[in-house]
Amino acid sequence: MIVEPNSNMLKMTPSTDADMQAPPSYDIVMASSGPFVPGGASKADNVKVPYQGPSSGTAGPASQTPAMPATTVYNYYNPVTHEHVASLLPPDHPQMICLQRGGHVPHTRYGVLDHCTQFLIPQFTVVIHLVMLLSLLIYQSAVRTFIRQVSVTYERIPHNPTESEGDKLVNPGTARANLAPSLAAPEGTQADDWAAKHRHQTVLQQHCAYFDPDHDGVVWPLDTFRGFYNLGFNLFLCAIAVVIIHSSFSYATSSSWVPDPFFRVSLNNIHKAKHGSDTGTFDNEGRFIPQKSVQRDSSMFEDLFSKYSGGKGGLNKWDIANVLKGQRVLLDPTGTFGAFFEWLSIYLLFWPEDGIIKKEDVRRVYDGSIFPELAARRSGKTKAD
Repeated sequence: MIVEPNSNMLKMTPSTDADMQAPPSYDIVMASSGPFVPGGASKADNVKVPYQGPSSGTAGPASQTPAMPATTVYNYYNPVTHEHVASLLPPDHPQMICLQRGGHVPHTRYGVLDHCTQFLIPQFTVVIHLVMLLSLLIYQSAVRTFIRQVSVTYERIPHNPTESEGDKLVNPGTARANLAPSLAAPEGTQADDWAAKHRHQTVLQQHCAYFDPDHDGVVWPLDTFRGFYNLGFNLFLCAIAVVIIHSSFSYATSSSWVPDPFFRVSLNNIHKAKHGSDTGTFDNEGRFIPQKSVQRDSSMFEDLFSKYSGGKGGLNKWDIANVLKGQRVLLDPTGTFGAFFEWLSIYLLFWPEDGIIKKEDVRRVYDGSIFPELAARRSGKTKAD
């Protein structure tokens, strides 16, 4: 089985391996012992297995089976790694019948055939070949995402989209200018016509739009204070948020070389406030990236939950701590602190009863659609202590 360059089609090429003379034995290439792992295999070893009687399972004398000439052996290779998976005799070969009746060495592996030992009619041995082909076709688009020698690669498994997911979310590695889609919400936030009302803004601008109540594109310190207060934060936390946000982002988003004495934040340049050690969900222009592409080396939205949520569909405080640890980069205290402040604010904002911030809520934090909803829900209620 080989993969042609620039082609997604798999092709099987037979090769003549060895003379099958009496007493019968067959040469079949088996990988080293251990479970079959799609996407890769260890270096293959040539193992000569003696013929065993098809009914008794014991070795038969030479007289029971006639001498056989050279036979074709079908070699199968992993379509991703090009490593050898298995070599099979033709479906109608007598020793293939022996093989499928259980005359193989059970503690070795050679692809999925280790599980196909119940086809007792010779004509059905072709099914074994079909199963092997199907197995390789299924994993043709698979990508090896971890290696056992490097623990961090399997502790943080990236999102590996399936074919069905590709139908839900087209071109997931392409950044969206004004939508924040996910597999669960491929069209972004449609509630209250959020996407339509904010189609003139990037997703990062939408994230900040709640703090610009007069929609003039400028966020004053008082706007930030009121925004946090209406979300349920107490006076002290609101003041801290104002100091951190406006001292960090005012000059970065200014269109002038002269610092703004009022420490205002300009949403037209909010993309300049992107910092390091973040999740990489926003690109440098303020677009939203649903999923990592091969050109990017940061963790995007789907990757964030695939790596750190442990399949819970959300993040608890320990997951967030792992996010901060896993996403920080060298010599970036400013970005690390910024990420810490942002995730702390998100956790305090939701303060979930079960301790888990839901994935959909985090997505709506990114596009800002959840802020007006939470503020309206909490209006008139006691603010958080």
